[in-house]
Amino acid sequence: MRDGQLVLDELPELGDDEAIARLTAVPGIGAWSAQLFLIFSLGRADVIAAGDLGIRRAIMVADGLPELPTPAQVDVRAQAWKPYRTLAGMLLWRSVSTAPA
Repeated sequence: MRDGQLVLDELPELGDDEAIARLTAVPGIGAWSAQLFLIFSLGRADVIAAGDLGIRRAIMVADGLPELPTPAQVDVRAQAWKPYRTLAGMLLWRSVSTAPA
């Protein structure tokens, strides 16, 4: 941030946590939006959108859970996918978007 303004050109040079912190400092931008920005706009390889409903639902189905895991539980589960959590998230999204009804 410069003079209270988010400088988008600086984000690619920052680590994931710092970029997310700067993005979420802007009113109206939450963790999910910041994580998706890192995934889709910055092409980061190791970001999981733990609060994403699709990812949570895919983990529930894949792991045979009786209810949706919390974002904290997704973060714990996703540790096993480091340093490819973005790819894991995309596969999880795909698994629920192509599942038969």
